[in-house]
Amino acid sequence: MVTRIGLLVRGQGVHALRCCLAVLGLVFVFSGCAGRDQRRFVELDSYDMDDFEPFRKLLVEDEFAEHPELIERTVYHLQFTIGDPPSQISARARIRYTNQESELVREIPFFLYPNLTPGSLDVKSVTINDVAVEPEFRDRRSRLLARLPEPLEPAQSASIHIEYQLSLPATEEGEYGGFGYAGGVLSLAYSYPIIPAYAGWDHPLPVPYGDFIFTEVSFYLVQISMPEELILAAPGIELGSRQSEGRREVTVAMGPSRDLYMALGRDLVVQSEQVGKTEVRSFAGREEEAASRRALSTATAALGSLGERLGPYPYTTLTLVGVPFAAFGLEFPGIILLARRLYDLSQNYSGVPAPVLLEATTTHEVAHQWFYASVGNDQLLEPWLDEAPAQYATWLYYKDRYGGSAAQGFFQSLYERWDRVGRAQIPIGRPLADYTPKEYGAIVYGRGPLFIHALSEQMGEEVFDRFMKEYVKTYEWEIVDSLEFEATAEAACSCQLDDLFDQWVWN
Repeated sequence: MVTRIGLLVRGQGVHALRCCLAVLGLVFVFSGCAGRDQRRFVELDSYDMDDFEPFRKLLVEDEFAEHPELIERTVYHLQFTIGDPPSQISARARIRYTNQESELVREIPFFLYPNLTPGSLDVKSVTINDVAVEPEFRDRRSRLLARLPEPLEPAQSASIHIEYQLSLPATEEGEYGGFGYAGGVLSLAYSYPIIPAYAGWDHPLPVPYGDFIFTEVSFYLVQISMPEELILAAPGIELGSRQSEGRREVTVAMGPSRDLYMALGRDLVVQSEQVGKTEVRSFAGREEEAASRRALSTATAALGSLGERLGPYPYTTLTLVGVPFAAFGLEFPGIILLARRLYDLSQNYSGVPAPVLLEATTTHEVAHQWFYASVGNDQLLEPWLDEAPAQYATWLYYKDRYGGSAAQGFFQSLYERWDRVGRAQIPIGRPLADYTPKEYGAIVYGRGPLFIHALSEQMGEEVFDRFMKEYVKTYEWEIVDSLEFEATAEAACSCQLDDLFDQWVWN
C-alpha cells in the first residue's frame, strides 16, 4: 500500500558502516477530521504520569503483567514546538524519575547530546519538586547535573521540569548521529535531556564512531506542535491530534523504550505491510519509492525470520525512515534510520551495490530491536553485546530468506571486515573508546559475529538456538553484561566456555 500524507506528525552503534540500527515505531496518517481529533486530543500538561494505559495498547503482549517493575521506570512527557525556521524548536520536559537503587540519590545527571554537535540544546530552567535548581554543566555542556533539593530515598520519585531550546545543525548530508536539518528533513535523535543508566552516570564522553548513550528503558508521551504541511514519522501510537490556524498538534506514546527518535519532512511517501500483529511502515522521498519498497520488504522478512528465532517483536508498529545523515543506518526502538544515499539504487559504496548495502543495513537495524532495544547493554563499555549478535542475526536472515550461497556471501564479508586489521587477535570485549575507528568496524562487526558463530558450533546449533531465545526472554527490558551472557550460555549447554571467551572476548 502506498499512501501520500499531506499533514504533519512526530530512533546502536552508529558506525562507519552503521548498517546497524534499530527501533520500533509508528508513523501517523491523518484523515483530516478536525472535529473528531479535537474531541480525543490528549493535553500532555494535565496527563497523569502514572497512567500506563497508552503503552499497553502499543505492546503485542501484556508486558506489565510479566514485568510489573516497569511501572517504576522513568517517564518522560515531552513537548516540542517546531518554529520558523523549523530548525529552531522550543521544548519542555516533564520527567518522573524513581530511585531504583538501594542508596540515596542526591543528584541526577542528564546527557545533552545536541551540544556535542554543531547544533545545541540550550537549557532555560530546571525545577525539581517545584523548587528551582541551578544546573551545573560539564563536558562541553553535554552533561547537566541537577542537585536534588532533598536526597531521594530508594523507591521515592522526583518530578523534574526542564525548559529548553533546540537548534538543529544544517548540513548537506546530515549530522552523523541523526540530529540535524538536511534535505528538508528534521532529524531529531536524542533531542531531549536523557537520564543515563545508573551504572553509566560517570561514563566518559562517547566517541563519534559508535553509539552514544547507555540507558534503561523508559516511557514517553510526546506532544508536537508543527506546521500542517509537515509529515511526522515517530515510534509508538497516536493518542490524538488537532488542527488550528495552519498548525497541527499530535500526541504519541512510546515505551518501554531506551530512547526516542522522530523525523519530520514535507515530501515523504509511506508504504506499509502487516507482519502478524505489527504494521511496518517505510518512509522516503517521492522519487525513492522503489528503494523504500525494498527496505520495507527486507524489514518484514527480517521481522518474520528473527521473530521465529529470537521470540516475538514486542510492538505493534515498526517504522523505517530514509533521511539524509552521515552514517548508513541508526537504530532506535521501533524506528530505524536509513541513509537516504542508499536509496539511489544505481550507486555502489566501496564496491558494494547500494541495493545490497540497503538490505544488509536494514536487517542489521531490525536485529537491534532485540539486541539493544529489548535486551540492553552498556553500548559504551561493552558494544559487542549488541553489535555482534545483530550482525550474526543478519547472517541468519540471509540463511532463512535465501539459503546457502547468499548466506555464505554475507558470512565471508565478516572475514573481509576482520581482514582490515590483518585478522589481528584483538579482543571483541573492549570498551568502544579503546578501538580506533578501523579496529572498531573490523573487530566488533567482523570478529564479533564470528565469535558468536564459534559459540554456536561449540554449544551445538540446537542448544545454541534455545539459548538465544532464552537469553532474550530472560533479559527482556533489562541490561546484561558479558559475564551474564557467558553464564546464561553455560547454563544452557551445561558446559564450560571460559576458554572460548578468553580466546575471543577477553584476551
